[in-house]
Amino acid sequence: LGLYKSAIKKYSDALNLRKDILPLYSNWALARNKIEDWQGSYDDCTRLLEYCEVFEDGFLKSRDLCFKALSRRAVASWGLWNYELALKDLAQAEELFPEEQEIKTLIQVTKEDIEMENRVQKII
Repeated sequence: LGLYKSAIKKYSDALNLRKDILPLYSNWALARNKIEDWQGSYDDCTRLLEYCEVFEDGFLKSRDLCFKALSRRAVASWGLWNYELALKDLAQAEELFPEEQEIKTLIQVTKEDIEMENRVQKII
């Protein structure tokens, strides 16, 4: 846990110096996911994805990086109990890499989580 907190501090320091090094946001988000700072991770990924949308006209130019950001933001959404947002991000990640089997599996699991949540809501 301590190593992740140290990494988060280093990424924060680096981004204070250079906000345009996009992989730092993705790595920062991963470290935050590891310590279950879901909102921080979600925000980091969103910042990266917004940058790509505005300055690169979408996700294709930095496809690998955006795929990681979408996947990591989906994990953060799960942590925030927002399965619908997670599913949306996973679907976008699948568009970037349609051959990626792990994303297909995560989409299915997320759909099952949504169904379970809906069943629980009906009971309550």
